[in-house]
Amino acid sequence: MKRIGLIIILINVMFSQTSSMSLYGFGEYIDSYDASSISMGDVKFFDISENKIVLSSPSTYTNIDYSNLSMSIAFNRLLLGDNKLSSNNFHYFSFVFPFSDKLSLGLGMNPLFRCNAEVKELDYNYIGADQSNVDYNNDGILDPLAYKTDYNINGGISEFHASLGSKIGENIKWGVKFAKLFGTSDRSYFLNMYVPQYNQEGSITNYLFLNSSSEVNEYEYSSYSYKVDIRSKLKLFDNSQIIAFSFENANPMKIKVDADFNSIENVDELSFISNSGYEKYGFGLKMNIDDEIGFIFESHQFNSFKSPQSVNIFESNNPDIFSLNCGLYKKLSSKKRNYSTNMKIGFYNKLYDIESHEISDIGLTFGIGVEYLSYNSFDVGIKFGYRESSNLNIQNEEYCKLYLTLNSGEKWFVKNRRN
Repeated sequence: MKRIGLIIILINVMFSQTSSMSLYGFGEYIDSYDASSISMGDVKFFDISENKIVLSSPSTYTNIDYSNLSMSIAFNRLLLGDNKLSSNNFHYFSFVFPFSDKLSLGLGMNPLFRCNAEVKELDYNYIGADQSNVDYNNDGILDPLAYKTDYNINGGISEFHASLGSKIGENIKWGVKFAKLFGTSDRSYFLNMYVPQYNQEGSITNYLFLNSSSEVNEYEYSSYSYKVDIRSKLKLFDNSQIIAFSFENANPMKIKVDADFNSIENVDELSFISNSGYEKYGFGLKMNIDDEIGFIFESHQFNSFKSPQSVNIFESNNPDIFSLNCGLYKKLSSKKRNYSTNMKIGFYNKLYDIESHEISDIGLTFGIGVEYLSYNSFDVGIKFGYRESSNLNIQNEEYCKLYLTLNSGEKWFVKNRRN
């Protein structure tokens, strides 16, 4: 990544993400959607109840015998040095319905990579008089120049996916997801030229604006991915346990660049293919300590796209990510009323590998969920995290993220499966 001083101004728009991680590759990788799972250490496989689906795990789709509509919203607040940044966004949408007693189908859409930011260079760069062609004062002497570059980056990659969940007997469940990856990103570059003014001691006193030029490039993305996950219920102790595995793979990304100006070739449109797709592996274990208390442990490895420097934001690839996730929950049932309340807490540690430099992201999570009227639930999840930044001018990031997820169930399109 370019070693430049940055001011990051992240914009409050749909799917916006507030993080320095959005300045790599295609933008920040987004894989947290479900407030209930997020509040238990940002896990991906499990929820408290075995009668609910987990948005990121299609093997859970046969947990329900009714149609389920899920929506998530996220609110982010980030502290970057002295800058306080915030955003809010619509985060996830899915519809799952049972096709038969052992088969459920789902459709959904969510962001996958996202960057919405304005970036400004803090320091001037200089062009010596021996390399300049500007005579600002018309005195016959070429003047040295200074310049700064501003960047405006908006957009990213989303996925539209179709999923299938099924089961083998009562103890083994599996799911597959097929996704179309698509999206666009606009990257604007503004080169601002100045003439430095010197005093008698040779020190710069001020800068006179000379001119500004701009370049706007539009990046169009296209790829496909698939995911397979499987889970099995065990009973090694007095209470049951569930283990889960997943594998996800994406084809290399096709990138079309529509440029106002391009320094690589004298053409208006170029096409690229990333050097590799991405791969993701996951393992999870859920242990029910008793009928009300349980523990979750997960581990995930994400190996991101590797692409030519010219198509990456600031020339660097997205980081690879390794994570450990732990969660604890307690059920608070109401026998007199038709609802139950769940309390959740968790911890995660993520390691980002950026050009052989590791960045640690440590966070605590909390949440509460309410299940009501048999088929409905509402969950609130909160992340508090600290991330060591890769940028030398921004020593750390402190963030707080609030997630809200609504699951609404109804017997739409469903025949009686209990006959």
